[in-house]
Amino acid sequence: MAIGRRRELDASVHTGNRGVRYVAVDFSGSNAVIYATSTDSSFNRLVRIVDTGSDAVATTLAASGLNQSFRGLRFGPIGAAAVAHPRSRFHKSETM
Repeated sequence: MAIGRRRELDASVHTGNRGVRYVAVDFSGSNAVIYATSTDSSFNRLVRIVDTGSDAVATTLAASGLNQSFRGLRFGPIGAAAVAHPRSRFHKSETM
């Protein structure tokens, strides 16, 4: 439940057999979007959870590979989107 800028535990979301760790949250929208890594012992996952209350569902964004594991999560800065400016080249045509 949101109270101003503070949030309180209203429900728990599970991503399978275990919980999550390495949590980052995007509060920019009307519902918080939670990004986390699952605590699976092998092939752990990067998950996304939109905080809609007790009916929130974890969506797998990526899974680690063989002998690999996600061990952190961090948001990077958001810059302006790159815009391509195509250039046209015109050549002087020869007249007859």
